[in-house]
Amino acid sequence: NGATPPNQGWTLAETKTKPGYETWTPSQNPKTAPTSVTPTCCKDDGITVTHKKLIPHVSRESLLVNLVVPDSTMGTRVEADKPIVVERAVYKDRKAGADSMGATDLSLTWFLAEGNTREGYDTSLLMMNPNDAPANATVPDMKEKGPQIPKKNNVPTPTKRTANENQGV
Repeated sequence: NGATPPNQGWTLAETKTKPGYETWTPSQNPKTAPTSVTPTCCKDDGITVTHKKLIPHVSRESLLVNLVVPDSTMGTRVEADKPIVVERAVYKDRKAGADSMGATDLSLTWFLAEGNTREGYDTSLLMMNPNDAPANATVPDMKEKGPQIPKKNNVPTPTKRTANENQGV
């Protein structure tokens, strides 16, 4: 973390506010003027929820997403009128947590080096489509040995889709 420069648009493919999960979107404004920030949560069912906030100059604020969209899973698009830095921090039962930077660019191609579908592991691929048109995603699972197994996923707009990589492998 910390390698992505400030940007006016950020995408977070996973945001989870189900019971036991606490999800935050920390945002940093490194500029000398306040910035207006608009997170739009795109729920799995296609419903969007928008929240507006102002981040003072040279400061950081965190939004507890559970208070805005409780008991849900979604992707989130964060837009600002000045460049900011956005992360997603999720905590499970206040015992375990993970943090990741948002993506500043949408892409037609993504490379993910890790994925374990062995017994006892559960690997999911999360895809968010904040665009105005549906998207079709083909995931060519690359095994250590053997042929690729392409999986097709339809990602309507504006939603997040979860592909369970353990199915069919």
